[in-house]
Amino acid sequence: DGFERAWERARDVMGWYSREELEFLWNSLESLNQLLNVLEIGCYYGRSTSVIADACAMRGATLWVIDPFHHRGVDVPEAQVSVVRVLHQPGLTWHLIPRKSSEVQTRDIPETLDAIHIDGSHEPQDVEIDCQLALPKLRSGGIVAFHDWADYMPGVAIGATEYVKNF
Repeated sequence: DGFERAWERARDVMGWYSREELEFLWNSLESLNQLLNVLEIGCYYGRSTSVIADACAMRGATLWVIDPFHHRGVDVPEAQVSVVRVLHQPGLTWHLIPRKSSEVQTRDIPETLDAIHIDGSHEPQDVEIDCQLALPKLRSGGIVAFHDWADYMPGVAIGATEYVKNF
């Protein structure tokens, strides 16, 4: 099973995603009839990236990853090393953009995205910036997934809702 192989690779990568969340993300990607370009904003050490990368490699899709590798005021170079290790796998085409999404231009990512995973800063204004960058490029029938859309992390829902209200 594809997810079981992906989970074997991902489970030892540092991160907060549970097995159940990653399986849901995997199944969401697998449900798409077209998977050419996937964007992930925020990856920490690459636990979710690992599963997304496996799905992309199986389908011949290109994965774009944006992360400044700066967490809670501290540069985390070992996180970037971990993510690059996760991305180096047979059959995967990938692009790593080591910047904040607010520093990324729309021309730096594909014109059309089939799937978007947003798990960067959870501050409302930053989530709104992530949405402004990525969501206009989501194709009809594509998917967007937000991590930590929950009561314990209200900034994610607030930022995404503000983007939709102002769209």
